[in-house]
Amino acid sequence: MRTGRHSTVVQRTAVGAAARWLPAVVCLVASYAAAHTHVPLGQSLIYLVATIWSVLMPGVLVLRLCRGQADSLLAELSVGFVVGIMVQLVAWAAFVSLGVGGWLALYPVPVVAAAALIPQWRARLRSTPYARREPWWAAWSLAASYVVAVGLLATRTFATNPLPPSRVRWYPDLYWHVAVAASARTSVPPAVPQVSGQTLKYHWFSHAHMAADSLVSHVDVLLVASRLWYLPVYAAILVLTYLLATRLARTPKAGIVALVLLLVNAGIDPLRWVNAFGSDALVPLSPSEILGLPVLLVTTWWVIDIVRGARPTRAGWVLLGLMLLTCAGSKSSNLPVLACGLLLVVAGQLIRRLRRRHGPTGTTDADGALRPTLITLGLCLVVIGLTAPYLAGGSNVSTLKTFALSRNRAVALIDPGGHPGGPLLWGLLIALSAVTLLQFAALLVAVPLRADPAVVLIAGMLVAGFAATQLIYHPSDSEVYFLRGVVPLSEVLIAWGLAVAVHRARPPLWVLALSALAGSAVLGVVRRFSGTHAPGAHSALTAASVVVGVCVLLLLGGLVAWHRCGPLVRAVLAALLVGAVVIPAAVPFAQTGLSHSTVDEPSNLLTSGDIAGTTWLRTHTPETTLIATNVHCRAGMTHHICDARALWVTGLGLRRAFVESWGYTDQAYATAKHPHPGEKGVFYWSASFYDQPRLRLNDAAFNAPTAYDLRYLYDHGVRYLFGSTRASAVSPELANLAQQVFHQGDVTIYRLHRP
Repeated sequence: MRTGRHSTVVQRTAVGAAARWLPAVVCLVASYAAAHTHVPLGQSLIYLVATIWSVLMPGVLVLRLCRGQADSLLAELSVGFVVGIMVQLVAWAAFVSLGVGGWLALYPVPVVAAAALIPQWRARLRSTPYARREPWWAAWSLAASYVVAVGLLATRTFATNPLPPSRVRWYPDLYWHVAVAASARTSVPPAVPQVSGQTLKYHWFSHAHMAADSLVSHVDVLLVASRLWYLPVYAAILVLTYLLATRLARTPKAGIVALVLLLVNAGIDPLRWVNAFGSDALVPLSPSEILGLPVLLVTTWWVIDIVRGARPTRAGWVLLGLMLLTCAGSKSSNLPVLACGLLLVVAGQLIRRLRRRHGPTGTTDADGALRPTLITLGLCLVVIGLTAPYLAGGSNVSTLKTFALSRNRAVALIDPGGHPGGPLLWGLLIALSAVTLLQFAALLVAVPLRADPAVVLIAGMLVAGFAATQLIYHPSDSEVYFLRGVVPLSEVLIAWGLAVAVHRARPPLWVLALSALAGSAVLGVVRRFSGTHAPGAHSALTAASVVVGVCVLLLLGGLVAWHRCGPLVRAVLAALLVGAVVIPAAVPFAQTGLSHSTVDEPSNLLTSGDIAGTTWLRTHTPETTLIATNVHCRAGMTHHICDARALWVTGLGLRRAFVESWGYTDQAYATAKHPHPGEKGVFYWSASFYDQPRLRLNDAAFNAPTAYDLRYLYDHGVRYLFGSTRASAVSPELANLAQQVFHQGDVTIYRLHRP
């Protein structure tokens, strides 16, 4: 009888364990479904094993050695994954610098051996039961959020940028990112793939991570950089957002709310003819933004512990310093906003300390946290100063300009040649800046928590992100990344404030639902009065001012009611505000979330020769090969002034070029005359090439080749010529001076002879 009962208990335990892992299985299936086009199942499985071996396992080991065991398995795996990326980057730099990148898969061996053989380390690795376990509904909510996120990634990005042999032309930045990742397989730091002889001055850690994944798994870097790399990083973003909100609010429900806010790009958008800026964090066309999010989330999590009074060990400080460095190299806009948040915390701590000198004696946690906070701020500033010349771009294209992002929005609304100047323009800029700020009005639900230094830190980061968008001008609106990088933290703060308000009042669910619907209805009424199309200058200023005024009055009224009424009214007001943020954003999200279309107009297609030629390059030449090409302009034929962002030869061929497209080089940024609102100029991607003699010699090798020109190219490392008759004429004489190794359609590839 006992044997039967024991067998039943074992079976139930096994079923329960299997059920707990079922959400993870669903996520794996969703990952394969998202990336399966042109990515064989075997390659996906190899990449999964390589990620566990070279990122997750070393990361968890280092995390335990430096900070001890996490309170839950989910926290240990997600934070360990981010730490593992940092560890992998260190190993990548060492192996590739020594010219043994192909052996990178062996780097975890000494880490594992040391952890197993050193007694002190082995003692720290002993596991105890985790203090927390996520409830089943939270686990399934996480799985659902991941399915939605990768579904959007697949339909909006993968489907519109299909892999070869599809001829659909990608968004140009994606070619650039893949080419940089290919360069990182053999170069530390990565070289500029499109113009040889230059070192990349950019936050390139995402590309190095792609290259390391490719080196470890031996999966083609084209598949890794354009497909597989995104999937585990997306999972880390979602899990860390959930965990941070859950830990701060002390309820998993807050974590789920934060995930919903993150996925629907939640934000108040009171003017229908002004698109929201900076409320979308998951921007797959910017891999640096994608990697920067989980790194900043982990870094902020650790810094929150410090500003609340925790004192890291020496190993903990070292790990924090390395994570700050990883933060700078992942997205250079993230560390400055973190520094601003720390400055606000330090200011608050100093003010409290000064007040206590004139009041009752005694110490608090805030007093004890001042020194560690100052050390953290110092580390942050040192890392910014040391890395800025190398990881923040070398072109200095960004300039200081008041109402920077709002100026670009005004130009988009009003004809650049006809918009007014003077007081009218300034009024419109102020109104549009206020509209941008209103997107984050739901943060007001966290105002009652302002005594917590964690709230001060996150609020300071959000204020810094908004201020950067209005003070730093970039011709491509890239200043918006200061704000996008901290969006997950804003969602955490909103969810935290809502959870506290609801917990204190405990209202019925139907009251919260009706309040949320009412908030959405109020915003809908406001948006109806704004009109559906951008009006003229005077009307735009009037409409924007009225809408901003109404919203401000509503918010002020809500704040007054919040302070004068009880917990139930506060919960209702919080639900009103969050409903106004979520529901209007969720409706278009649901309508367009899973719709996609591939653009197959002839102007957006490469030729079959383009695809076959680049495929031949990456499969028949060494990866360190330098090529020359006559493809420079995105539109096809080469012109003196054109959109120099073709990028597909290096992006699909995965080989560096003597001169391909120069639109994203530092020299193009520095020499272009960037058009400010109301001014004429040339954007950096349309600037003429900065080294005209070099360009003339490169193109002469195709148009009018001579033995001298080809020998010059050979002496400068060029081994193959990639010629396209769609870009310029290719002389028949070239076949007599070099060996033709490939021809299809309009593309011919030649191998240069040794002089």
